[in-house]
Amino acid sequence: MLRRARFELPLQEQWALLQRVGELHVGGADASGEPIVRVLHHAIADDALWFHGAPGEKNRLVGRRVAISAHELVARIPSYARDPQRACPATTYFRSVAGRGRFERVEEASAKAMGMQALMERLQPEGGYQPIHHDDSLYHSALKGLPVYRIRLDHMVGKAKLGQHLAGPEIERIVLALWKRGGEGDLAAIRTILEAHPAKPWPDVFRGPGPVRLIVHCTLRERAQAGRLLEGQYWTQGQELASLEKVHELSPAWVGALNPEGDLVGMARAQSDRYRRAYVMDTVVTPAVRGRGVGTALMKLLLNHPWVREVASVGLATKNAGPFYRRLGFRSDDGFSLYRRSQ
Repeated sequence: MLRRARFELPLQEQWALLQRVGELHVGGADASGEPIVRVLHHAIADDALWFHGAPGEKNRLVGRRVAISAHELVARIPSYARDPQRACPATTYFRSVAGRGRFERVEEASAKAMGMQALMERLQPEGGYQPIHHDDSLYHSALKGLPVYRIRLDHMVGKAKLGQHLAGPEIERIVLALWKRGGEGDLAAIRTILEAHPAKPWPDVFRGPGPVRLIVHCTLRERAQAGRLLEGQYWTQGQELASLEKVHELSPAWVGALNPEGDLVGMARAQSDRYRRAYVMDTVVTPAVRGRGVGTALMKLLLNHPWVREVASVGLATKNAGPFYRRLGFRSDDGFSLYRRSQ
């Protein structure tokens, strides 16, 4: 049991975390009491954790109770986010899962094949191999000699430390410190932290016009919605939907606008080297909210993005939106290519 229920991670999210993390720490004691701890790749199938490996120390844990742990870093929170002088407030926001169960060696061929197929799907999702079946001659000998292990967890506890004990103004200071720092993982952390505090107001920089909220991290759901927003635009003619979705994952600077239902109603992105130049691409707002300032809010946020705000110049190309971009400080010699230089 957690001492503070506010930090408890629901069971469904615990399993989702185990599915996301790259590996698990597995530890226990052998018959002599000697401790053994290993970091293992794993897969989830049939409500159990599956592993494989060469015979060795893991075999000394067979039949014994073991503990597992998984950890997902959200952000390292700098001390200056809460205090300009003291180091004490520095902390880490994270999600974690710990569990216990019995470490078993699996001998049944069909079960071994199922576990190894799950492991391949996890570690090599692109395919490129013949699926593993226990009655396939391609795998019969390999499965027979391969050690396969399984843990059925009978106890789990999950924790999410995301500032749940803090007041709204403190959360705002933390989020703005991450936005200013703009380090690896900070933009995803901003969204995670804000969504963990639905009753607390979002900082002004992430508020759009009216009920629109601005986000700076794109999930799989928004990638799909962004692809559909871009379909049929004059600059995306002939491009497949899959490619229109994929580019958002690869863009270092991306911002979006969500309506109250959580649907993406606008977005903008930029390619950038962070120091010299950035190039704005794929700025689009759905017709239902055009004329309400959503596009302007998105572009102001993009120009303030950590990957854009300090570059020497920002460029873009447009056929028909020159006046809109000129209001944001862009200039042009030919009416098509526009540039905005840092002050």
